[in-house]
Amino acid sequence: MQLSTSRVWFVLALFSLSILISCDSGGGTPEPDEPSEVSVDVTGTVTSAGADGPIGGASVEVLRADNGNTLASATTDTTGSYEATFTIEEPSAPDQIRLALSAEGFVDKEVSTGFQPSVSEDVALEVMSVEATASGTVTDSDAGDPIEGASVTGTRPDGGEQLFEATTSSDGTYDVTFEVADEPSEVEIAASADGFEMGSKTVSFSEEIAADFGLPPSTTQATASGTVTDEDTGDPIEGANVTGTRPDGGDQLFQATTSSDGTYEATFGVADEPSEITVQAEAENFDSGERSASFGEQITADVSLQPATIEATASGTVSRSDSGDPIEGATVTGTRAGSGDKLFEATTSSDGSYQASYSVKATNEPSDVDFAVSAGDFKSGGATVAFSEEIARDFQLEPKTTEATVSGTVTRSDNSDPIDGVTVTGSPAGGSEKLFETTTNASGEYETTFEVKVPDEPDQISVAANLGDYDGSEKTVDFGSAITADFGLSPSEVNVTIDGTITAKLDGSTVEGAEVSAFRPNVSGALANTTSEMGGAYSLSFTVLAPDAPAELRLEASESRFDEATLTVGFSESVSQGIALPSIEISSIEELQAIQTDSNFPIDGFYVQTSDIDASKTASWNGGKGFEPIGDDAISFTGAFNGNSFAIENLTVHRGEEDLVSLFGAVGEGGAVRNVVLQGVSIIEETSVLGSSSVGGLAGSNVGRISNCEVSGEVNGRINTGGLVGTNRGVISSSRASVTVSGVVETGGLVGENSSGVGTGIEGSIQNSIATGNVAGVNKTGGLVGDNFQTVEASVATGSVSGEVGNSESVGGLIGIINGSSNVISSYATGDVSGASEVGGLAGTNISGIEISESYASGLVSGDEDVGGIIGLNGTDGANLNALYWDTEASGQSSGVGRGDATGTTGLTTSEMQGNSAEENMGGFDFQNTWRVVMGDYPALQWEE
Repeated sequence: MQLSTSRVWFVLALFSLSILISCDSGGGTPEPDEPSEVSVDVTGTVTSAGADGPIGGASVEVLRADNGNTLASATTDTTGSYEATFTIEEPSAPDQIRLALSAEGFVDKEVSTGFQPSVSEDVALEVMSVEATASGTVTDSDAGDPIEGASVTGTRPDGGEQLFEATTSSDGTYDVTFEVADEPSEVEIAASADGFEMGSKTVSFSEEIAADFGLPPSTTQATASGTVTDEDTGDPIEGANVTGTRPDGGDQLFQATTSSDGTYEATFGVADEPSEITVQAEAENFDSGERSASFGEQITADVSLQPATIEATASGTVSRSDSGDPIEGATVTGTRAGSGDKLFEATTSSDGSYQASYSVKATNEPSDVDFAVSAGDFKSGGATVAFSEEIARDFQLEPKTTEATVSGTVTRSDNSDPIDGVTVTGSPAGGSEKLFETTTNASGEYETTFEVKVPDEPDQISVAANLGDYDGSEKTVDFGSAITADFGLSPSEVNVTIDGTITAKLDGSTVEGAEVSAFRPNVSGALANTTSEMGGAYSLSFTVLAPDAPAELRLEASESRFDEATLTVGFSESVSQGIALPSIEISSIEELQAIQTDSNFPIDGFYVQTSDIDASKTASWNGGKGFEPIGDDAISFTGAFNGNSFAIENLTVHRGEEDLVSLFGAVGEGGAVRNVVLQGVSIIEETSVLGSSSVGGLAGSNVGRISNCEVSGEVNGRINTGGLVGTNRGVISSSRASVTVSGVVETGGLVGENSSGVGTGIEGSIQNSIATGNVAGVNKTGGLVGDNFQTVEASVATGSVSGEVGNSESVGGLIGIINGSSNVISSYATGDVSGASEVGGLAGTNISGIEISESYASGLVSGDEDVGGIIGLNGTDGANLNALYWDTEASGQSSGVGRGDATGTTGLTTSEMQGNSAEENMGGFDFQNTWRVVMGDYPALQWEE
């Protein structure tokens, strides 16, 4: 084996290197070296041996030649190039390497070469051959018979190399085996035989190819030509389809289409020549035509075609444009648009429909059809419609019209006065269609011109005249160009009802017996009168002529106890109107004194004070007796008086020994006094009342209602004497007395005696009221009430109360004596109290009170016997006392009851009863709803804020 040159050079290099190392070592023993490695690069190109083209994707494997171990591998790129690199230890390097190459479609190959660091080796691979067969049958395409001796060849596409050639046997079959090295995707196969046209086809390559052929016999070439024209005009027909066939419907020999000049030409082959041919021509809008021509290499055949006929219809309806009703006998005509040639004419039947059939030549088809429609009483109509074989078109005709004028006059039937604004309308007699509408002028005249549709022209018309305030009228008149119709209208009557309720303006109470009347404005004569019934209801009914009805009505109502009421309401057939009677106004002391003494100021009247009244002059009236009280035992005041919070100042009533001494001697059941102020802004001589029994600042006796009233001054009497009321058997609420009161028996700062009305069912009660004046008496003396038989609630007394020294009993800061079915609730007294016996900070004596609760006393209490911080003498078992408190320090009393059961009474110090301490110590009080804490003072009632 010969070493390669590179191998020799490699060994020499190693030998030289070992000598140098040995010399450098100074002659000592060299240490063993590590084995060195050699890097090897193997490159080259792989190509096709036949086509010399690169082979991409070929596998290249580098092997040791001595043992076949793989050293490296690579794959060729698209240019056929490859590169394989590896490293190997020098001692183990082989003398030769072997390259193993393989590629799809190619025969594998191995080559050997000497080992060296750089190896370049180009390799050509042989294409791998494929064995294939081609077989099939060649027949006569016309008869289907096999063709013997036909030549069949197979080549690569596009004129490539011939792959095989075969000849058919007697049964027309062929079968050939061939090899191909470069396998094609397709094979082009051709078959030829004498007396037949050549045939060819391209088939996909496979190892078994099957391809059959049908060869047409060879033919004689002929040319057919001619012209196709319009038979009517001789014009050429473009686009006609021309065919040539064997006679009697035989095979088609040719087909052609005419050009713009109507000519055609077709060249065709014939295997079995006929003696003649049939030439047929067809064209759109023409009937087909044909002719026979002798066969030859040059055939001429002209054909003329008859234009086709189009059968068309036109249909629809003719109706009125206003109502849609059909029009019978209308003429409908259709003409060619532009030329005016008539196409059809039809007449509508009873249902307004028409239908016409007509024909046009297809070559002269109109683009549009002009329709004209006419009927005697109607305006003509028409339209242009695009032509089609079936035209459907409806028409509506507008009726012709004629003018007419109607005029006349409309007056009142009762006085012939002209009537302005009457609406006059006309319609066909018996019909509902409105022909005209107009309105009369101030002279009652009307005139208007209107149109009537000729088909609907009536023989007569109905003319109607209407106005809201009159009965309408209608008449029938003959129709013509000038119509006259006059009317006399009867005024209609309006039945009017007015109802409502009569009430007192003062308090809203109903008023029975009031005279109520209705009038025209500014007219004295009443339209109707009535009297209000129980509950104040009234109703008025009357009739007026509608044209004369006023725009407004005046209502008047009067009743002796009131001022007259007058008001205006809008006119209507039904009026609902309440009437409030105003109170009689009081603005002077003379008018006040006139109550009951003057018939214009009845004792049961309703009054309202309209200004402050200076009553100073009363001091000199009646010989010094002053003002005469309003009402007495015989005739009490049962009306209503609203002081409107105006003051009555310096009133004097000095009646000596008379009873019922006051501003109001007696306020009877149903009477009401409110908002009265008896005081002076600058008081020179305060109210002074001297009398005997039932003496009060506002009223001697009360069985009615007194509310929101105030009295200041001085009241002196003997029995039942009070700063506000002497004897109360009614209701007193939210009132105040700042009066110095003196009396003998039953004396109180607000009321002398508070009891029930005998036989009336009314129980006297006092609520939310206060007395601040000082009170002096002998027996039954109290800061608020002297003698109490009924209810006192949420009321206050702050003045001092004193009984006659050494000869007085039943003296209390709030009430002198509690009798009967009394209830004293949520009240208090703060004034000092002094007397002889039965003396208490709240009440002097309690005989049989039902309940005394949630009250207190804080004034100084002094007396000779039976003296208590709350009650002097308690004649009950104490069960009726609850949550009663007194100031043990301010009263000077250590006991709540002088004599009797003290259960329910509690003594507290001043500090325990004042400020926030009161709420802590007076647990029986309702500080949420009734009482309030006053800082630095005793509790107060919430209504006092």
